[in-house]
Amino acid sequence: MIDRERLIKLLGLLGSDHNGEIAAAGRMADALIRDAGVTWADVIAPETVQRELIDALRAEYEELQEKVHRLSVQKNELSQATVVTFYQRRRRVKRFAALIIALLIAFVGFWLAFELIE
Repeated sequence: MIDRERLIKLLGLLGSDHNGEIAAAGRMADALIRDAGVTWADVIAPETVQRELIDALRAEYEELQEKVHRLSVQKNELSQATVVTFYQRRRRVKRFAALIIALLIAFVGFWLAFELIE
């Protein structure tokens, strides 16, 4: 940000009758502009610079909106994949439990048959 009040005061000194004061005011005004990270064109024609900044920000905003949309789609895909994986694992656990129960029943049956034979 430019300290506009200070810049106005420095530019007012350009009308001085003393050449040294004019040169010092010009240098200080230029340093103020440079320290703010802008150019004289930015100060003299701010509408143009503002329009360019607005256009750049609008383009960045649209790009970010696209990224948000892609991330939202990816999130939904991951959510669906998580649900599918959950049900697949649940089905495997049920099958494994059924196998264990069947083996246990078979073992008990063999044990009973063995006990009856003896």
